[in-house]
Amino acid sequence: MVKRSKKTKTFKKRRFSKTKKNIEKQKPKKTQKGGSNYDINFIRCYEKNLENIQQASMLYSGKHSIDKSIANLFIENQLSDVRRQAALDLVENTIYITLEETHQIVEKLIVILYEMYKIGDGNNNIYIYSGNENKSYYFLSVLAFYYIKKHSFKEPIFIRNLNNDLFNEIKNDPLIILDDAAYSGSQLSNLLNNIYYDRVITNRLNPPNIFITILALNNFSKYKLERVPIKKDRRGLTMEETKSPFKLVYLPERLYEPLILKIGIERYFYVNFFFSLFTQKNPYISLYFDHKLADDVSTYKKPLLYGPIVPSNYNSKSVVVDTGYGITEGYELIPRELNGQEYENLLNEFIDKNKKLLTPSNLTQLQPIKPKHSISALIVGILINKLSQFDICKKTTETISFHPFINSCNTSKTLIDNIQDNDIINYKYILFMIPENCLNGADCAVPTELIVAEMKTVENIEISNKINSINCPQNWYKNGSLKMTCISEIK
Repeated sequence: MVKRSKKTKTFKKRRFSKTKKNIEKQKPKKTQKGGSNYDINFIRCYEKNLENIQQASMLYSGKHSIDKSIANLFIENQLSDVRRQAALDLVENTIYITLEETHQIVEKLIVILYEMYKIGDGNNNIYIYSGNENKSYYFLSVLAFYYIKKHSFKEPIFIRNLNNDLFNEIKNDPLIILDDAAYSGSQLSNLLNNIYYDRVITNRLNPPNIFITILALNNFSKYKLERVPIKKDRRGLTMEETKSPFKLVYLPERLYEPLILKIGIERYFYVNFFFSLFTQKNPYISLYFDHKLADDVSTYKKPLLYGPIVPSNYNSKSVVVDTGYGITEGYELIPRELNGQEYENLLNEFIDKNKKLLTPSNLTQLQPIKPKHSISALIVGILINKLSQFDICKKTTETISFHPFINSCNTSKTLIDNIQDNDIINYKYILFMIPENCLNGADCAVPTELIVAEMKTVENIEISNKINSINCPQNWYKNGSLKMTCISEIK
């Protein structure tokens, strides 16, 4: 059964009623400091941006659920048993968070910060990193400010830039970084790791008092966010780490179990093999919001958006040939964030399921004392060989067909045009899965050694750009009439 959020009620305008107490127009307070690090216009623009969020909530909340009947077509029309199981695993384990739920989560997190962590006590200032208007940090900061005012909590100062000058100025005052999701945790942990290493290890200064506040995360991204580096090599890679001094704030019910722990190594590999080949370290979970379906590196963007039926000419043999055997080399199927017991349980389950296929040499090597990257390469090789025997397609087809199953997105004219476009229908499926910008060499976030030179033709780049041009659910907070905006008053 599709994992989806509870049915939401129609967004009530009264939630954002402009009472004098809660939404009264304000001049910037003395605490709203000037300088390039501070967002001196946030308060002035707050009401208009809040109205835009209200409007977006009424228009979009709950409108992007999974259509079960179409999702079943996506599953049942796959050409082999292993492909149908992979499609089923993807759909059944996809998490959908509505805008209404986003409001509720933000309110609960704000209450925790003020009542459990008591960040508003004493004479300190409170800071929130709002960032730029076209980032989700900003729209979440608008929501946070609404709930701060609703509960009559101490009002914060909004921050546009994070740097050492700011940290020196705010000292030990609480700084909130409010983010919508930590998928792999890499982007946010890199930010925090750089802050910690530069300030504490390099300059011997105290770490800032940061509260990392997350709407949704998983076991593995949590692991990353709870650690900081204390030693790096010359390339800047972490060699030793320790427990982070930054506080991680989240709701326990929004800490999700990674897909590999739910379905096991083998089925997890098949989901990635058929729907996310190039993201060799993740996605860890399948998750999307009413305001965002994240990129291919974070979650399963294209399979969720397009609902592709994998053609028969995409198989283990073709992939090994197309990637120059690279798939069996650098594939980190076993996440490094697994604890010892999880790792051992997964290996034992894999061995039990595949005893008849494993050689004595395989069994000797499949031990939890072995490095995880070497175990990953071994298991990928075993499963590639297994697919060549058991991935038996019921018919032969070299074209891609589609059953897009996210409501509202599947009625998008652009998406409908794309799934009827002959260039896309006849596009090689392995190219269909390549993330945005990876064929033209610009800002590719996956292992580029799998993307061989023969793939990078002008025609392939144009078709890939067309496939990746769709963003649905709409990022209304950064585009269109409801986007977050604030024109500076500085002349």
